[in-house]
Amino acid sequence: MRTAWALGDRPELDHLNLRRWCHMLAFRGHFLSKSKAYSTTFKQIRGDRQRFRLEAALDELGVTEDTVTVVNHWDMTSVGHHTPEERDIAEGIAQRRRDTRKHHHTTERKD
Repeated sequence: MRTAWALGDRPELDHLNLRRWCHMLAFRGHFLSKSKAYSTTFKQIRGDRQRFRLEAALDELGVTEDTVTVVNHWDMTSVGHHTPEERDIAEGIAQRRRDTRKHHHTTERKD
């Protein structure tokens, strides 16, 4: 790593981006590679985490899973904004999002 970092100063090696990638040297594999035979799967880890969060939320609310009813039926109730104030707020939010995207686009790295 030290050698790659030091060589990263040389103009003739700029195209290699040595400083940018030197942290990956000596790394032998994808960061998400795991063996099912010797370890657990990420699906299992995600499921365990989801279950833990659910149980913590239910405990915090003081209810059990049997007392919670989930309704998965959605109906469209309206389109648009009801008042001019709501429209102005929505336009302001949209403009801020456009400005943020434009700023990120102009300041992103081009290498």
